[in-house]
Order: sequence, then C-alpha cells, then structure tokens
Amino acid sequence: MEPRLNVNQVEGGLARNIVPDICTFSIDRRLLPDETVEDSRAEILQALDSVDGAQWDILREFVIPPVPPSDDPEAEVLSGVVAEVTGSTGLYGEMISGELPYATRRYWGGKVFGTGVIRPESHIHGVDEFVYERDLHQLGEVLVRFLTGNHKEAA
Repeated sequence: MEPRLNVNQVEGGLARNIVPDICTFSIDRRLLPDETVEDSRAEILQALDSVDGAQWDILREFVIPPVPPSDDPEAEVLSGVVAEVTGSTGLYGEMISGELPYATRRYWGGKVFGTGVIRPESHIHGVDEFVYERDLHQLGEVLVRFLTGNHKEAA
C-alpha cells in the first residue's frame, strides 16, 4: 500500500488562445491507516508552496480521516477467513468512503469494516486501475464464508 496524491480535475480559461486569470483544480490525497490528516495536509501545502509566484486559496476541504485497525472480534474472524482463503491477511483501518458507513454506524448502530483487493500493481484509484479475476473469486469466497459462518468452505 502506498499513499496517493492526485490532481483529479483541472478547469480554467475561456479559449485556447487566451491566458486564463484563474485555474481551479481538485486534489485527492488517499490516506494510509497509519497516516494523519494533519501530516497529509502539510504535504499538500508544501507541494503548493513550492510553485514560485503562484497564489493559492483553498475553497473547500473534505476529509475522511483514517480509522485505526478494528479491535472488533468480528474483524478478527474476518481476518482469519481472509487468511484461510488467500494465505495472507492484515487488519487495517476502515478504508470505506461515502455516506453509507457513517449512516450504518450512526443511524442503524451497525458495524462497518470492509475487505477488498489492495495490490500496489493494481493502480487503485489511478490510471489503468484493474483487479485480477482470481482476487474477485477469492473475495467472493471470503464473503460467503464470513457471512454464512462456515469458515472452512463456501457453500
């Protein structure tokens, strides 16, 4: 796993032969479970400040802080199933974005933890992102075993 700093959207100018007076862009910085929002923010500001003569204004900041590894017993069970199916495992902080995990915890009192395929060579959230077919099959196997409680064999 590696952190990512991407410029995802750039907008500016009226025509190709007019120098724009302003350029707007969005930056997406994905955090690893052991990183902090503060350190990542400082990294972004340092990169912006390294451009001579440019003036920066941050118009909006949206933050999903990393969550430490889950100490929930069910996460341990899931981790064990992942190890049985794939041969390796690890408990990481929650890396699920969007509103559903928040609503699941707050309104329904549910637990949120996820499993998925994370391989550096898969270019997660990048150009040419992909996943191996065998990883999808293993993920299906993990989910069936975990959700049915049959940790040795998928039905």
